[in-house]
Amino acid sequence: MTRARDCHFETERLQAAEWHSGASGEEASGHLAEFVCALLTPAVTGQLPPSWQGDYDTARALRWIDERDQESTQLLIRSRELGKPIGLMILHEGGTMEAPELRIGYLIREESWGQGYATELLRGLVGWARTSDYRRTVAGVAHSNAPSIRVLEKSGFVRSIDEEEDSSELFFIVDLSDEAEVHQAGPR
Repeated sequence: MTRARDCHFETERLQAAEWHSGASGEEASGHLAEFVCALLTPAVTGQLPPSWQGDYDTARALRWIDERDQESTQLLIRSRELGKPIGLMILHEGGTMEAPELRIGYLIREESWGQGYATELLRGLVGWARTSDYRRTVAGVAHSNAPSIRVLEKSGFVRSIDEEEDSSELFFIVDLSDEAEVHQAGPR
């Protein structure tokens, strides 16, 4: 069975792989913590849980990394052209044995917003997920996060009709049994 930790893919402009892959030791942890500090700015975390908001120093970033490692798989997203990280994708396995699903979240550095990376990233993930054992991919987004809602819709996700009325989030899904072709996003 395919597992989230096995996820890696490339798109025209991006590479996605588990954030600890190919790295070891304190130096690698320090670089990842440095990236997390640069990534988790108030603008990036503003729509996220309150526990993710606020200033990050190396110690807090290392705790955040450890917490994510305990609960899910993280992909480090690199620009192929620049060779540097521009974001993270968080993968969490859910559903049932009969209908496994991949729950996702993503974070893109502020300076990389508006360049089509999120759409390209999501399309790349859905392409990978179509080769897996997952039945669907699910993403949650705050009602007020219009840019992410647009990205999900452009990436082939459709709003779930199974939401609770008082939910603080909207949920979008891709049915992976659907044979509709997903096209890779180019630069925008």
